[in-house]
Amino acid sequence: MEKEKMKKSVKDKIFIAVSSFIAGLINAVFGTGAGMIYIIALSRLGAGRDSRIFATSSLAVLVLSAVSATAYAVRGQLPLTNALPMCIFGAIGGAIGALLLGKINPKLLRLLLAVLLIIGGVRMIRG
Repeated sequence: MEKEKMKKSVKDKIFIAVSSFIAGLINAVFGTGAGMIYIIALSRLGAGRDSRIFATSSLAVLVLSAVSATAYAVRGQLPLTNALPMCIFGAIGGAIGALLLGKINPKLLRLLLAVLLIIGGVRMIRG
């Protein structure tokens, strides 16, 4: 495993803290979106290769999602019967995607992500 040490200034640490707070808020409210905030923030900080940025973002989103899911469960708003198949097949897709990540051209990956975001945004606007 490659070690990359990134010295962070106070400004960078504040940026990470603010970005993480916003990511957590957005993840809890919308159920998605935190990963995009992390990817943008980590890219801005020059946090390494795309695969490293996506992996870091995925771990952070996992923690945020666990916290959000726990909060929903405590309030009785977590339908496990609906979520369980999504978790199982999502985990399989996530594992395959993680294995493919290093093999996909970073420019193509960015393009695919942009297209997905545009499609998702248009669908949200159209209702």
